[in-house]
Amino acid sequence: MGHLIRSTEQIVVPERGAMLGNFGVVTVSPDETWINVGEAMYKPERALEMGAKGRVWATKIKWSRPNKLRLP
Repeated sequence: MGHLIRSTEQIVVPERGAMLGNFGVVTVSPDETWINVGEAMYKPERALEMGAKGRVWATKIKWSRPNKLRLP
């Protein structure tokens, strides 16, 4: 099983003051992974000041090498 390596972390959605939660990750192919995540507006006044609006983000990672951790 894989594990997180902090030195290789990359930001995939903008930080706009909201908490991010209810995310899902799906491997579409060995070359592509999708991540979906929603902005939770627990402190709306702060989040709105920073640009959050309760969005749902859909992002795509295109791997430079095939993802060998792909599940069958």
